[in-house]
Amino acid sequence: MKRLITSVYEIKWAIVNQIILSLGAFGAVVVLSWFLNRDIFGEIRYIAAVLAILSLFSLPGASSIVIQSSATIGKKRVLQIIKNQFKWGLIATIGALCFSFVYFLKGDMGLGYGFLVGGFFAPIANLYQVPGHLLAGLKHFRNKTFVDGAIMSAIIIGAILGTLFTHNVPGTLLFYFGIQSLATLVFLLYAVKKIPENDTTNSAEILDITHSRQLTIFQAPFTFLPALEKVFIFLLLGPSSLAIFTIAVLPIEHMRGAFKSLLQFSVLPHFEDETKTRLSLKKWLGTASLLTTGGIIALLIFIKFVLPIFFPQYIEVISLSFVLILAIIPIPLQVLTLALIASRKIKDLFLYAGSLTMVNVVTFLALIPLFGLMGAIVAKVITEFSTAILLGIFHKNSK
Repeated sequence: MKRLITSVYEIKWAIVNQIILSLGAFGAVVVLSWFLNRDIFGEIRYIAAVLAILSLFSLPGASSIVIQSSATIGKKRVLQIIKNQFKWGLIATIGALCFSFVYFLKGDMGLGYGFLVGGFFAPIANLYQVPGHLLAGLKHFRNKTFVDGAIMSAIIIGAILGTLFTHNVPGTLLFYFGIQSLATLVFLLYAVKKIPENDTTNSAEILDITHSRQLTIFQAPFTFLPALEKVFIFLLLGPSSLAIFTIAVLPIEHMRGAFKSLLQFSVLPHFEDETKTRLSLKKWLGTASLLTTGGIIALLIFIKFVLPIFFPQYIEVISLSFVLILAIIPIPLQVLTLALIASRKIKDLFLYAGSLTMVNVVTFLALIPLFGLMGAIVAKVITEFSTAILLGIFHKNSK
């Protein structure tokens, strides 16, 4: 009973924290779309999408391990984990510099300097959720709420200052990522100070890199593929179309983000061994289905009544957003990914991620040239249902 009460308490705070993160990200998009024209807004989202793809090299899946262990592994080891993530994050800097060089050669100074600025701040900016994760590992949920809220507020302030003072891509990103990085550093120091000095487990266990890679693969449908889709739209249809797509897909992306956090941080710890996985799978599939149903109803209301208020200049996205709700229907089957992670089916996870990426690439590259933005919307829906089919196949074969 005590464990059940604790679980409910943690899920409640996880929901509160996710609402704060979603509102912060939503607020930043609102600011950028209000004060920038569609082309500049689209270019900024393009740079952010490329950096999101490159950020996977920083092993964001390690956050789950940090949450489960930060109270016991000691400050020294936590600092080592953060240092490793920062080092891997430098790959994003190198990648951004390559993009910057290409656009400088093409004479596009806006994108060239934009990638230069984004790449410089990327290793720190990519860690903006780590302070909250550390506090969650310590069960300091109120502190996590404060820290997440403060960092997201800083991001919105950066977006406001960037758009008001510069009205261009590199200037906006300088304020946006610069203030985000500063806030991340401040609260990272605050969170690390809360970590116990010594390893209370007295073990020599270190960060499980293989497991963190598995957890990073789990994030692929939620972070990598959406970012890849935005890159395709920018390259094939231009920045204005990407601006429209960004607003249209915003409601479902926030719901998917909340669902990912729930699975990764609240459900995954229950998949501790193979026997428990079998017992838990049916229960969590049912729970996920109920949550998805409620989420779809909430999205219908949000798109109909709220989206037009915040994005009156993008009123054409309403119909596109309604179509995109279809992409939410198969999301409960993401629970099967947790079963693969719990049983350490690393080969199946890599095959699943590779197959899904191929489906995504082929579908978007086939439909966008033929049907434009609507082709991208349909491709998005097809990709989500393909995700469910592939998960079912790999889960069945892994037994």
